[in-house]
Amino acid sequence: YTGYYGLGYGFSDAMDVTVVVPFLMDGAGGLNKYGSGDPVLGFKWSRPGRIRAGSHTAFQLLLGLPLGYKGEHALDGIGGIRQFSSGGLDMGFNALFDIHFRGASVYLNGGFFKPGSVTVNTQLVYGLGIEVGRSNRWVSFNSEYQARVAFAQQSRAANILKFGVRVQILRGIELELNQEIGFLDHPIPSQFTFGLRTHGFLSPRRQFV
Repeated sequence: YTGYYGLGYGFSDAMDVTVVVPFLMDGAGGLNKYGSGDPVLGFKWSRPGRIRAGSHTAFQLLLGLPLGYKGEHALDGIGGIRQFSSGGLDMGFNALFDIHFRGASVYLNGGFFKPGSVTVNTQLVYGLGIEVGRSNRWVSFNSEYQARVAFAQQSRAANILKFGVRVQILRGIELELNQEIGFLDHPIPSQFTFGLRTHGFLSPRRQFV
């Protein structure tokens, strides 16, 4: 089970700084392992600054700091259990581009991930998505195609096609249901996911809450 605790601060309309710390829990055979993962420091520059715009462009630099839990539990003796820290400085760069129309929004993104550990492959990530009914008060539908290409002696690609629906149950809180289909080297051919999305909203006074 993985949970993320994050904090973000906007220095201006264009510049955001974020810190995300994952808390990880694994269990198998009656043994448990838990602790913090590597914190990720992010710097994002975006334009334009106004909330509702026809297009949105952003660039983000991410730094994974090797400060996660490095101890051992009895669970580690089973073999194949993930490490909570990569042991090196991880670096990532994302480019995001959104286009908003009256009835739908189109999302394009791409990124490059360079791990600090030799056990993790360098990856190129890109995706394309569309959301229909984004301005609807109660429900919207979305579809995304995500691709990850790992560079090694034998390259691997893990792609996902996702279909989902988002239902707003309270102001700023959405219930999201998704069906994902895996392609190429993705380890899971199909899976169903669900969760809660929290976000801000525009008040009648046109303030971002």
